[in-house]
Amino acid sequence: MTTITLALDANGQVVNALTAPKQAPYVCLECRAPMHVRRGDERAAHFAHDHEGGGCGGESVTHRAAKHLLRQQFEAEITEHATIRWGQRCAGVTGSCRLQVVLPVEFAVSGPADVREEVTYGRYRFDVAVTDSTGVVFGFEVYHRHLVPEQKAADLNVPWLELVAEDILEFKPRVPYRGGKSERRCPECEAAVQAARDREQRDQARAAQTSRYVVEVAQVHNAWRGIIQAARKADERQRQRRRPR
Repeated sequence: MTTITLALDANGQVVNALTAPKQAPYVCLECRAPMHVRRGDERAAHFAHDHEGGGCGGESVTHRAAKHLLRQQFEAEITEHATIRWGQRCAGVTGSCRLQVVLPVEFAVSGPADVREEVTYGRYRFDVAVTDSTGVVFGFEVYHRHLVPEQKAADLNVPWLELVAEDILEFKPRVPYRGGKSERRCPECEAAVQAARDREQRDQARAAQTSRYVVEVAQVHNAWRGIIQAARKADERQRQRRRPR
């Protein structure tokens, strides 16, 4: 039997069985039938249908709950900030960020816009999409067990992101499953990269100085060798002059 831990309350908000009030009415995200909370010592908190026989699955409920919550979040963000927000992981110094920093990214939404679930786009559908009078301006796919097929990913020609259902439901930073790594760096990693560049420049300067020193030493050596050879030749000429004839 599948345990359902998410449902909709009377205000249409996604709620968790761990914190949902016991006496309030709830609705199943999948079949829209009435539900109630069961929470006790013998079994983990969950929602149950008021009438037995509901065959709703946890996977479908998780996916639907994430879509519903994502739509609500984007509606609030667009109303308040006229932007869509998500995050990308810091590029790090050598492939990863020590602090696992998530850098903010924004997409401006200009003019009147709606956020809807299950929006048709060509021969495909977005789980959630921001639309205006021209159609879809930004799409979202919710990843739960099944990734967006490669052909669909290649065919979509509007901005879109694939977000993880569990991250949405746990209110974690929205880091896309694909394209989740930024080309930017957090201040600490940027400082580390700059320090590495500075060290490299100093090393290059020292190497150049050493090369010049080696050249100068060789020049001095050659000059002294020439002086010594000239002196020896002069001595030899002097000795030859002094020999009796």
